[in-house]
Amino acid sequence: PWEADGWGLKRKDGWARVVIDRLDLSAFSRSFIDIRPLSGIAVGSVYAEGLDSDFTLSGEVKFDGIQMHLLGLDPILPLPDGRVSFSERTGILNTETRYDTDAYESMYLEGIIKLDTVVHPYWDLKMRTIGLNCLYGDVFRADEIDAELKFMGDSQYSALSGAVALTNPIAEPVFVELNALSLPPPPPTLKNPFLENMRLNVDVDVYSLSVDSELAQILVSGGLGIGGTFYKPIFQGDASIEEGRVIILGRSFEMEPSNIVFDGIEPTRSLIDVMYNPLQLDPELDLRASTKIVDGVDTDQEYTINMSLEGSATRVSPSFRSTPELDFNRVVNLLAFGTTEIDGFNYGTAIGAAAGQLLRKRVERTGIDEFSIVPSTKIIGVEPGETVVRMGKLIQIPFSVWVRYEAALSRMGQGEVRLEHRLNSLLTLTGAAQSEYEQYGIGVGLKKEF
Repeated sequence: PWEADGWGLKRKDGWARVVIDRLDLSAFSRSFIDIRPLSGIAVGSVYAEGLDSDFTLSGEVKFDGIQMHLLGLDPILPLPDGRVSFSERTGILNTETRYDTDAYESMYLEGIIKLDTVVHPYWDLKMRTIGLNCLYGDVFRADEIDAELKFMGDSQYSALSGAVALTNPIAEPVFVELNALSLPPPPPTLKNPFLENMRLNVDVDVYSLSVDSELAQILVSGGLGIGGTFYKPIFQGDASIEEGRVIILGRSFEMEPSNIVFDGIEPTRSLIDVMYNPLQLDPELDLRASTKIVDGVDTDQEYTINMSLEGSATRVSPSFRSTPELDFNRVVNLLAFGTTEIDGFNYGTAIGAAAGQLLRKRVERTGIDEFSIVPSTKIIGVEPGETVVRMGKLIQIPFSVWVRYEAALSRMGQGEVRLEHRLNSLLTLTGAAQSEYEQYGIGVGLKKEF
């Protein structure tokens, strides 16, 4: 309809009908930074009466087969099929409960969308899910997550609140990384404004979290409150260590009842960053563990070593106490070399040996087959007793060749490369090169393993 006295549209009496025969939602996947790929089909019909500020809506839109890849987590999340029914300026979302998918046992969504402001619609959504599973790279896996969350707000300011319970999750945090660059976080201009402005108020209960790393294998339970925003979260809560062990100087210490307290008042890095490196939370530790060692020289003497860690996780250092009592150097010597005798004791060598034990498991992920730090070697250019790093890998080219590199820890760029090919059960073909001293050689030797 047009105004009688001019060419203007008579918006108050105007109407419009939008019919969606089949809209593929994957067309919008690139509109979202952290939610992709978005896929699914929408069909429906919506009638708008009055095209001015007093417009009203009726009709409905149905959604089918919606899937989202959220924040780089696996697996892809399938949402229940549902519909948005419009009345006045409100859309009411109802979904069917969806059961038994690869991502969860069941999920239900409901809520409303208000279109008083078309540019920034307001929503109030609720989600309940049971048995959700989640995988992030090779550092976190949970197969039983129950959640009840409420999400409200608009595209400028929103809030996520509710409760999440994780049962028997597994974390393999990376405390030592050899082959990855330390990349800075993206600048603020590259962050998703939607996540950046979303406030968090979520309570997380964790039951029997299994932490498996090169430092520890422990079982943890506790409660944690997450506030702040996605990119600047704040964590507060506490956890208790139920059981487990930690590796110190190559020795396995059995954990005693211990506590971890998260009392952050300043925001940390994003939730994904924290998931990859929990030490960024810098919790307060009150950890205790013990081990028993028989002296390698005086085999009739057994020692109980008690270790404690008290204080900030990023600044605390372990303290040791032994029964019968020993001084610090003898305790370290006992842990590193299995004896309290300190003749020729080299604290740096002890720490180097401990580093080799610490790194060995992590290096497996880089594809290296051998890694160790040893107190001496026979390669050219290294003094007796000088700490050495040794690494090796088996390569098929097309026959199998063992490639080893060995060098002083203080001069790792001046080492020796050694190649070894096993001709048969007794004969081995070897080659060595030490460019710093211009020593090269090849030979055939007898080698028998016992």
